[in-house]
Amino acid sequence: MIKFLFQRVFLLFAGIVFAFSLFSCGGSSGSDSSALMLLSSTSSSSSSSSSNSSSSSSGSSSSSSGSSSSGSSSSGSSSGTSTSSSVVLLQGFNWSANFHDRYYGDSDSSTYVQGTSDSSAPSGSKDWYDVITANADKIKNTFTYVWFPPASDSGSDNGYMPRMLNVLTSYYGNATNLASAISALSPAKAICDIVINHRVGTSNWGTFTNPSFCADYYAICSDDEGFSNSSSDMYGSSNKGNADTGEGYSSARDLDHTNWDVQNGLVSWMTNYLKAAGFVGWRYDYVKGFGGKYVGYYNAQTSAEFSVGEYWPTNGFSSSAPSAWSTELEAWVNATGSTSDTIDGRTYTPSASRVFDFVTKGMMNTVFGSNSSGLTNSNYNLLASEYCGYNKMPDKVVTFVDNHDTGSTQALWYLDPDDVGTAYALILTHPGVPCVAWQHYFTAEESYDTTISGNTSQYIGGNTVPGTSLTYRNFISGLISLRSEMGITSSSTITVWDETSSSMYLAAVSGTKGSLVVNLGSTYDMSSNSDSSSYTLAYSGTNFNIWKKSN
Repeated sequence: MIKFLFQRVFLLFAGIVFAFSLFSCGGSSGSDSSALMLLSSTSSSSSSSSSNSSSSSSGSSSSSSGSSSSGSSSSGSSSGTSTSSSVVLLQGFNWSANFHDRYYGDSDSSTYVQGTSDSSAPSGSKDWYDVITANADKIKNTFTYVWFPPASDSGSDNGYMPRMLNVLTSYYGNATNLASAISALSPAKAICDIVINHRVGTSNWGTFTNPSFCADYYAICSDDEGFSNSSSDMYGSSNKGNADTGEGYSSARDLDHTNWDVQNGLVSWMTNYLKAAGFVGWRYDYVKGFGGKYVGYYNAQTSAEFSVGEYWPTNGFSSSAPSAWSTELEAWVNATGSTSDTIDGRTYTPSASRVFDFVTKGMMNTVFGSNSSGLTNSNYNLLASEYCGYNKMPDKVVTFVDNHDTGSTQALWYLDPDDVGTAYALILTHPGVPCVAWQHYFTAEESYDTTISGNTSQYIGGNTVPGTSLTYRNFISGLISLRSEMGITSSSTITVWDETSSSMYLAAVSGTKGSLVVNLGSTYDMSSNSDSSSYTLAYSGTNFNIWKKSN
């Protein structure tokens, strides 16, 4: 009798679970595994001090303009390493990286274009992951994290039109070579570029496979273009999700992050495929396309060690009104990490994300010039703005000079190449988590790209930094070592000195083991400083000087 009652209760419970999974997908026929995952997610949540150092004596009155957690009200757990350690990120690819597969061919899938060989290719090389492995010794003991390109099957060469998420074969390589590259980088750790704002169908606009999430087209936002375009298989269908929680993206289908099956499918992919391959965190693409709270949820559910979101504001940047972009970035960060939140009635503890510091990028482009070379520098005082991420919310930003979008072969908003060294002198000595671009650290030969991209000039790792005898790689590596030596972290304190003007930026950065004085633009006469005997010159070049003092 007891056994019979147990069976009846079990069958009733299973039926409720299955029906509930159908409802969550808008009445579509979901899978049993999705239903079980939903139960798991409703009951699980993941939980994941910064200190201010006193600034060095400058011999002149100064104002403190940076401190940990300033300007940010986000109070959830953070998917980042401790602010007590010096963390530096390397972007492990550029916009040319996907060209390798087309050039060398990929034996793993006939769907990818076969090409001719290049004399610069490493023996047996067929993809970008092999390039990373070949350069692992130059990376693993210098950088904390390496940002990999999108790893899944995609409708585009570059990976930013994800198709079959669970298939880890792309123009960058296959799952085996991916795992080998990640392993070769140890002790550096890998984070994956994940594109979860949108997705393309396997055979048409809106039919998803591997995973399907749920029946067509409930995983797609109701205001997606596919429902109103007569050439789409989705046209006129009443099977649709809820309205988009962010900005639309017309080139692919906007995913409905309010849908439980979408949430569970993404968490499953991130956990069972990407983390299984060796990734420990995420770089979220186009995060303005969906609600920030979902990033905090995905971080928590996957126990992300590190994450950063790409929030590039839609309206143009103005150095005279930087608060506009700063406000947007701060609001997004806060949305990812409130103390607690709810999704469809489920309470969870989010894990906050960092955000790329597009405000400081805009300020550097204004000071040093952009989209051309040999430009005149001016308005150095903009680098002291309270809205620069390293001042506004240093423990929540990832600073960068250029990336695969702004620079490389896309060159959408690149910094004057003549001032790249000066820009690294800024971000690698200041709070935040600095990110180094692949093409600034490696040569074309090391990237096995002597003919592939048609733009070998983007690779400057072997070039000499103006005003020094150092290559860019040696200079960047030296600054990273100096950052660690002085204990400069994402929560270090900046003290802007009074000498800062339109022609000069001058500030002290206090670390846990020492301090730096950073001088950009016109040269500061350190001998005039009452504490000059305590400092030694660490680096000097065109438009920059850096002095150091140990505690």
